[in-house]
Amino acid sequence: MLGAGTEDHLIRERRLRGIAAALLAGAALVASARALRLARAGPALDAHGERAWFAWALQSPAVPPLLSRAAGELRPGEAVWIAVLDPSLDPGWVRVMALYTLSGQCVVGAGRGVPSSGISRVELLPGARLRVVRRVG
Repeated sequence: MLGAGTEDHLIRERRLRGIAAALLAGAALVASARALRLARAGPALDAHGERAWFAWALQSPAVPPLLSRAAGELRPGEAVWIAVLDPSLDPGWVRVMALYTLSGQCVVGAGRGVPSSGISRVELLPGARLRVVRRVG
């Protein structure tokens, strides 16, 4: 025969297991609903972080294809600076896109200015235009 303390312990353990199972089932239900909505209709931007991230990530859809085109004009492993001469573009965002699209080159940085060193550069110009300037020497 079990003592009263042992029975109380078993009851508490069953309750905790029940609560844990209910929480797990609830989390699975929420995740399933989000996955179904995402599969049917694309991103469901319900959370503040999701809205902020997508707004940041999709700032200028024309830039990644421009940078991909520049990759064809650069040598593999070539060090390159991204000169952001279009005032509507954020240099930090352009740098992230360049690291992704110019993975075969060494992106040393991105900014509004043009470095004085002899490094090759990709210039992003207003009007979604691009110019590749090769280093001299």
